[in-house]
Formats: sequence, structure tokens, C-alpha cells
Amino acid sequence: MRRSILCVLFVLNCYNVLFVSCDFETHSRTDGLKCDDILQLWINQTTSKFHQQNSTLEVSVQPLLSTSKAKECFGKSQISLELYRVNNSSSQGEGFATPSYYSKFERCHRLETEVFVYHAERPIHFDLNQPSSSEKSIVLFHHIVERDYILRVCPCSRPRRRHNSSNDQQIICDCPKNQNLRPSCSGLIKVHENPEPKVFNWCRTNFDDASENVKIQVHSPVVSCTSVLFTGSIVSCTPIQSYDRVLLSLFSMNSTGNSTCNKHKDFGHDSPITIEAPIKEGNGSSGEFSKLSNDFAPSTNYCLLVEIVDHPYCVPTLLIDHNPMKGEHQIPKNCRIHLKAPVQTPSCAKNIGQIVSQEGSNVYVVFIFAVASATLVGIILVCLICAYNKVKSTCPRERKGQKFLPFVVEMKPQRTR
Repeated sequence: MRRSILCVLFVLNCYNVLFVSCDFETHSRTDGLKCDDILQLWINQTTSKFHQQNSTLEVSVQPLLSTSKAKECFGKSQISLELYRVNNSSSQGEGFATPSYYSKFERCHRLETEVFVYHAERPIHFDLNQPSSSEKSIVLFHHIVERDYILRVCPCSRPRRRHNSSNDQQIICDCPKNQNLRPSCSGLIKVHENPEPKVFNWCRTNFDDASENVKIQVHSPVVSCTSVLFTGSIVSCTPIQSYDRVLLSLFSMNSTGNSTCNKHKDFGHDSPITIEAPIKEGNGSSGEFSKLSNDFAPSTNYCLLVEIVDHPYCVPTLLIDHNPMKGEHQIPKNCRIHLKAPVQTPSCAKNIGQIVSQEGSNVYVVFIFAVASATLVGIILVCLICAYNKVKSTCPRERKGQKFLPFVVEMKPQRTR
């Protein structure tokens, strides 16, 4: 009996050693991760797929680890998933875009613009307290026309560019030290094997030396008192895709009291009429757009600004000391905001209510005139019939065997003596 009890105690002890202690070790290892370690594991689990037909990169975002530490770090938050183009990755040497590469000189914190060119970013929302947090999501990046890319997740701020002392530029991701958060970068994402990216020369060379024809053109709009039909053409940095858009912003000159549109005028305080039109593919580098809007006021002059929407090669500068006057020269000409000829709407002759009211009164007048005319005609006919009957009643009646024509007087022969 005693020997049996000892055996049972021995088995229980083994169970505690093999299972309970291991379970505690796993739990401690998971919760022992730092916030940036959890973020690095998350970005390492992302997968990407390139769609060549529309030059789109599809990134499959996995859910974060649902642990107490992950909930503490990212319970309900938003982070920024950034995509960067890589210049000359083959010349960067062995070990490029690896954890050891990023850890040296904190390169993931401060991406050098000579190597990494900002492409686009997408917000990622986390709410680990909801069941949907265990589902993966899909993120799309457009105009993927170069060979190599990387992803960077910035957990606490949007990316911004700054100059350092050696005139080099860096795109930094700053996080407060008390948050214990750091950005994380992915490995190299190889998309194209073609050595020549599909980026047109006017978006690669000196932007001020580009051809003047590389710009947005707006044809003479078709205007009514409250509607305007816009048509035009646009030259892009990459082949036109179905998701490309152009934005037309129209600022009322009547509300500001200005009679002219100035290129350097600040339109930021006015509420414009905004029209977003899809771009249809033309000859590859250019496309056409057409859009009708019915939101205009009659007898009003509008300043027209036109620009490409959300194109990764038209991203404005991220410089901290950004000067709007100088910043215009840091993007291609076709990407800049173009001030076009003012649009003027004529006055409306009559509104719809007046037209309907006038049409109703005209119908009423016509009806009265028709009734009066019919009455007059009827009176005339009655008078003619009565006159005819009166004349007929004065004629001699027909004698038996004789017939007389009306209005014929019978002449008797005179006797001769």
C-alpha cells in the first residue's frame, strides 16, 4: 500500500515537472516579449503577392499575438504600414535588408533616401479585445513598377523626412521613449525581374527640365447655369491604371470678392466644390477623363485647380522645413497642382417653378380661348339657321300639281284690247 502511494506521488511530481513547468515557461516566454519584438514577429509573418495586370502588390496582414503583453502594447491602436522602393539593391552588399543590417546604426529608424524611396502607406487598425482581431486583412499598394521593395511598420507616428548635418536625407519614425516602441522593417520583396522599371523619364530626370507638354489639360467645359461637364487629358508617371483618379477643385470667386485667380493664392480657407473623376487609359502614358457635376450656382465665377490623386510618384515632400514655394520644384510637373482657366456659369432665365407655373397659365388661357371661340361659332350658326328658316317660311306653298321655285314671281299675261 505504501509502495503504491509512493508511485502515485512520483507520477504527480513528474506531471508537474513535465507539463506545468513547461506551460509556465511558454507563457513566460510569450509575455516576456517586448512591444517592438511582437511587432517584428508580426511583420515577419506578412506575405505579399504581385498582380501584374494592374501593377498592384497585395499584402496579407496577419493578426497580432493575442497575449496579455500584446493587449498591453496594442490593445486598441492604429499603426502605419509603409512601402518603400529600393534603389540598387544589388549594390548594397551581402546581408542587405536583414535584421543585422537594420540594427546597425538604427537604419530602420532612419531610412536613407538614397537607398529607400517612400512609396505609400496604409493605416492598420488593431482591437485585440474584439473577436475580429483574429482575422487577417488585405492591404493593396498601387503602381508597383520597380523591382525591389521593403515594408516598414511605424507604430507611433507618420513618417517624416529630415536633413542631417551631412546634407543627406532620412525618413524617420520617432516614438516616445516611454512607450518602448520601435519601428520594424521587413526583408527585401522582389517583384520584377525586368531591369528597366516602367517609370517615364519626365518623372526620373530633372523635373524643371521636363517637357512643357507633360501636364494636365482641361478642354473648354460645357456649361449651363448649374451644371458643368469637364473633359481633359493627363500625363502620368507610370502606365494608366483603372484605379487612377484626377481631382478638380473649384473655388467660388464671388464668395471671396476676388475677380482673378492667382496661382500663389491660398485657397485653404474656402470650401470648394470637389469632383473626383476616373482616368481612362489612352496611349499608355496619358489618359482621358470626363465628369459632369450639377452642384454649381448660377452667375458665379470659379477658380479651377486640377491634380492627380494618390499617385505614389506624386507624393509631396516630407521635409520638416517644407516651403510651399520651393516644394513645387521637388515633384514632377504633371504631379503639381495646375491652375486652369476660370469657369463661369451663366444666369438661369427662369427657375423650374416659374416655368411650370407659366406653362400652366398658358394652358388655362388657351382653354378659355377655345371655349369662347366655340361659343361664338355656335351663336353664328344658330343665327344663320334662324335666318334661313325665316326666309323659307315667306315663300308661297306649292299648289297641287304645280311646283314653284323659291324667289320666282309668277307673271300673268296681259289682255289686249
